[in-house]
Amino acid sequence: MKLDKAREIINKYGAALATEEAILRRESLLPCEKDTIVKAAKLFLAYLIEYDTLNEDTEQSMITSIAGIGSFVPDKEAIEVNKVLHLMRAGEIPSDDPRIAPAMQKVTSKMISLELMSEIQNFIFEVRLLDRFDPLYHQRIYTLAGIEYSPEKKRSFWRSLFG
Repeated sequence: MKLDKAREIINKYGAALATEEAILRRESLLPCEKDTIVKAAKLFLAYLIEYDTLNEDTEQSMITSIAGIGSFVPDKEAIEVNKVLHLMRAGEIPSDDPRIAPAMQKVTSKMISLELMSEIQNFIFEVRLLDRFDPLYHQRIYTLAGIEYSPEKKRSFWRSLFG
């Protein structure tokens, strides 16, 4: 994955976060698989760290946004849960309705992943420890992010051979 692709994924993910005014979001809004979005975020964060442009606000915003990726659930589930919660808020069903407890359980289990938040924080920490002048710096970034590293020179060589 190149940085441009990572940036595109992150922008589309941000748009998906902004489009739904609901507690759970439809997975169909995501630009790609959740795992790919997390990897793209890591690559983008590493870029910001490399060029000293990652400030505290951006860091916290990215961490929180990515940790909330679990709020994207299968479309049917999102629609059902959001409908029940909307009806409850509007006073159309009582707060002791048997549909509310399961809906709330789904919401609380998916909203923010503390595990993913910790993973992103650890990634940022590890990247900051790397020596930017190490010839293997970018390869180490990709390894930390869980992305296959393929230097552009290598790709160009193989493209010239196999078109």
